[in-house]
Amino acid sequence: MGIINAFVNQIGREAARDVYRGTKTKRFSVSDQQVVLSDANDTLLLKVSSFKKLASEDETMRHLTNYIEEAENTTVDDFDWLDIFTELDNKIEFCKVELGAVHQQKLQELDTQNQKTFSLKLAEHKQFISNYIAIVEEGLIKMPNYKIGLVSSFLCFNPIYYKTGLSRIVTTLMMVAIMLFFVYWGWFFLFTEEALKLPKPSTPEAQRGIKTVGYLLFTQSCLVYIGIVYRSVKRANEIRAKETQQQNLLLNLQNYFKTLQNTNLAA
Repeated sequence: MGIINAFVNQIGREAARDVYRGTKTKRFSVSDQQVVLSDANDTLLLKVSSFKKLASEDETMRHLTNYIEEAENTTVDDFDWLDIFTELDNKIEFCKVELGAVHQQKLQELDTQNQKTFSLKLAEHKQFISNYIAIVEEGLIKMPNYKIGLVSSFLCFNPIYYKTGLSRIVTTLMMVAIMLFFVYWGWFFLFTEEALKLPKPSTPEAQRGIKTVGYLLFTQSCLVYIGIVYRSVKRANEIRAKETQQQNLLLNLQNYFKTLQNTNLAA
């Protein structure tokens, strides 16, 4: 029992849970590679947690032995793996108290087996966290630069920089074309000599009408531009928020892994 309790006490259960909180039930992807947090342990954890002494001591031992063997297939990609071994540890101690002397030798063997399996799973867990850190780091390296993203937003090529997909790129290019259309004709009606020749007869009222059309076209072009920039800046901020989230996750993973590496266990 000592080695598992020592680990739980040193590692800090809540500190470790913080690494996984909010990610257990969803796919986590930061690069072309993916980490999928598994729910494979839930069934075994539920069975072990609900384990109790049966009418027959032999039947109780059989169930406990089966759970110890099932634990060898425990996955270590979420924190339930430690809950399983902690629960098994507690159930073994419970049986040592509740069952007769005839089962004590077998219970000691199960205790030793559980601790050995735990040590193997702990090594696997360390490797999993190490790989997880590498994937998060790789994803952060590949994330686009926020400042360039902002600049690209005002220059109207944000979707191209962020590689948002063909449909969004085409939509943005169409909006830019519409904006340039309004700008061209607004400039034409406001600042060119040709526009002055359009109203026939050329009266002051007609000239004011031409100017009004020019102002309206410029206003439309500004509204289209603001819409493009707004969506682009929003996209840049959303991606920046994701980057910040991944940076915080990386920091938690690194701190957790450092604690794992510095944890010394003794039975």
